[in-house]
Amino acid sequence: MKNSLFALALAGLLAVGLSAQAASVYQWRDDNGNLHYSDRPIFPQATLRAIKANVTDGRSASAVAAAKSGIRLYVIDNCPPCTAARELLDSNKVPYELHSITGSQQEVLGFYKLTGDTNSPLPVLAVGGDVYKGWDLSLWQAVLDKAGYHVAPAPR
Repeated sequence: MKNSLFALALAGLLAVGLSAQAASVYQWRDDNGNLHYSDRPIFPQATLRAIKANVTDGRSASAVAAAKSGIRLYVIDNCPPCTAARELLDSNKVPYELHSITGSQQEVLGFYKLTGDTNSPLPVLAVGGDVYKGWDLSLWQAVLDKAGYHVAPAPR
């Protein structure tokens, strides 16, 4: 009995959650050919369209793109090669997650898990499961090209 009530409650919650994911929208063209949308069918020729909700988890569009790209850059403050790496990625509009390991125990632990030590040459570039230690423009360009980003050297 308890299991069936739980299953029924879960099914109800899922139904409510799924119905909130898409809204009913009606679409039609007027006599001049202009496209219109409404939440109610105003004209008989209006067509019902299912529109997914535009919902984010609070992250910016660039943060979402960076997470999808799987590219992570590990740097420290006052590091000229780290600055050059950031300039390369930024100037080529490559989405990436930036991890500054200066002063953050959580970032240092993440860096250690990724590299296996805390003495790796910086910057460190992670693309998917591959890790590249130290600044090497030619290598980084090849890696990013393989990942689908055509990368030119950062302008000086």
